[in-house]
Amino acid sequence: MKKAFSLFESIMALSVFVIVLLIISKPVLNMNHFYNKHKDLSQNIMNLNLSLLFIDKILKKCINSKFFTNSFSCTLSDDDILLLRKNQLLIAYSGIILKDENSSFYSPKSNFSYEEVVDGKKTKLGILENQKDLHGRKDNTLRLFSLEEKKEYKVEILDKEKISFANDSFSGFYKVIDSEISLFLNDKTLFYKYNNIDSILLENVKDFSIEREKDTFKIRICQENLDCVYKWSAL
Repeated sequence: MKKAFSLFESIMALSVFVIVLLIISKPVLNMNHFYNKHKDLSQNIMNLNLSLLFIDKILKKCINSKFFTNSFSCTLSDDDILLLRKNQLLIAYSGIILKDENSSFYSPKSNFSYEEVVDGKKTKLGILENQKDLHGRKDNTLRLFSLEEKKEYKVEILDKEKISFANDSFSGFYKVIDSEISLFLNDKTLFYKYNNIDSILLENVKDFSIEREKDTFKIRICQENLDCVYKWSAL
């Protein structure tokens, strides 16, 4: 009788434990679901804001912007004008083109291309070499944007300062062109294309647009389950 009663008590205790577990499991599961949902929402909001900051940074480097439905493209200027040479920072290019007495063009105090001994061997350095490494190009040309004429020119780099124009020429202030970049919405995914490579910027996007209002860009992104967000980027 004692063994049978002990077995009965064990079954009852196990039954009570299962009932209590079933009672408290639902709130625990609800709390876990709420936590995961809140965590996903926070992550989505953070990704959305990071995307806005990324687009804002792009817009500040844009030249010749083009606007389309759910897409945007522009030419980027190369604003990385500092070079490291023998542990010292140098200006990569001065930003102005002059014409000498021989009708040759040069950019004073620039470091377009030069040689330096690194680890016992001559190595080519300068902004031209940086762009070759970045874009995989092999020619000795750069693209310059005239700030006065708002026009792009192609030049051949001869040395640290001297350049040769392919066709038309200009004198005055300029920016070095980096590459083209575009943003476009496809199948609820916002992509950016740089160096002919498509990369995902943000997912679950319902709508995307960039509008220009005088000297300001208006960025608009609508993501699923979130309100549309806006950001104004001053030029």
